[in-house]
Amino acid sequence: MSPDRPESLRALDLILATARERAADMVIIAGDLIDRDADPSLMAPIIRSALERSAPLPVVILPGHDDHAAFDETTDLGANAVRLHQTPVHKATVCGLDIVGVPWQRGRTLAECLIGVAMDPRHTVLVAHATLATGLTNAFCGEGAEGAFMPAFADDLFRRCTYAALGHVHAGENLIYREGERLVAYSGSPIAHSPRELGQRGVLLVDFESSIGVVDHTFVPLPTRSYALVEENCLPGEEAAAINRIVRRTNESRMPGVCIRARLSGIALLSPPSLRASLEDAIRQNSQNNLDGDELSEPNVRIEVDITDFSGLADIPVVAEFIEKMRVSPENPHGASENVLRAALEIGLHSFREALP
Repeated sequence: MSPDRPESLRALDLILATARERAADMVIIAGDLIDRDADPSLMAPIIRSALERSAPLPVVILPGHDDHAAFDETTDLGANAVRLHQTPVHKATVCGLDIVGVPWQRGRTLAECLIGVAMDPRHTVLVAHATLATGLTNAFCGEGAEGAFMPAFADDLFRRCTYAALGHVHAGENLIYREGERLVAYSGSPIAHSPRELGQRGVLLVDFESSIGVVDHTFVPLPTRSYALVEENCLPGEEAAAINRIVRRTNESRMPGVCIRARLSGIALLSPPSLRASLEDAIRQNSQNNLDGDELSEPNVRIEVDITDFSGLADIPVVAEFIEKMRVSPENPHGASENVLRAALEIGLHSFREALP
C-alpha cells in the first residue's frame, strides 16, 4: 500500500469484507503490506481506519522485506491488529490458536530463526515471509541470483506446524503444497503489481481446527486488477490467422478489471511494426464491435510482438515452396509438431537469408 495507489486500499477493504462475509475468525497478512517507498507514518492511520471498520475481526500482520522497518512498538494500527514484529520469532495467541510469526530477516534461513522454538504442530499456525525452496538453487540466503529471501523447505515446515501461511511470492502456479491435514501455502498478492503476475487475484480461505489441522482450503477471487496472457504462435504466411486467433481469445478473456497481454510470437514474413499495427487495428475494431457500455468490461490490452522477422523472403518462389513443403510432407502428412516446425523453419529461413544475394 502507498498513498498514490488507491486500488491497494480498496483491495484491503475487499479482503476484510470477504472475511466478514465468510465468517472468518482472523485475517493473516504475511508481509509487505506497506510499499518500501511509502512513509509508514502516513500509511498507519489509513490502515488503522480500515481495520477499525472491520472490528472486532483480528488481523495478524507480519513485516516483510519491503516493510520490515515499518512496524515496531510505536506503530498504532488499532486494537484489531496483531503485529508479529519481534525477531527472530514473535508468538501470539489469536482465537485460541498458537500463532508463531517469523518476520523477514536478512541473511537468515527460516530454520535458523526457529532454532529452539517449541511448537505443537497440531495447534500451531506459522506465519512467515519467506521463499519456499524447491532445490539447491534457491536454498541459500541472498538476493537475486545469489540466493533467496529466508529460504524454507516444505518438509521442514510440515514437521513443525499444520498450517504455514507464507508471504513474499506474488503469483505463480506452485503456491500451495498440501499433504493430508498439513498445508504450506502462499495466497499470492491480492492485486497484480506487474504484468508478470498472471491470473485471478484473491485470498486463501483456510478451515483450520485445533488437534486436527487443515480441514479445507479454498481460493476466493477478488475483483481487483489482474493480468491474463493471450499468446499465439505465428508461422510464415499465417500471420492473419494468428492475429484472428488472438483477437478471438482476447474477446473471450474479457472480464472486469482484467488487463490482457496479447502476445504474438514465432516466425513471420512481415515486419514486427507491420504485425503490431495489424494486431492493434484488429483488437481496436473488435472492442468497438463488442462495446456494451460497461467501462470495466473493456479490457486494457497490452500488445506484445516477439517475432523472428523474415520480411520479403516469401516473394522468392523457392523460399515459398520450402515453407509449404515444411508444413506438410509425405513423411509427415499431418505436419510436424509446432515446436519442431518452428525450429526447422527458422533454421531454413536463416540459411536462405545468408545464401541469397
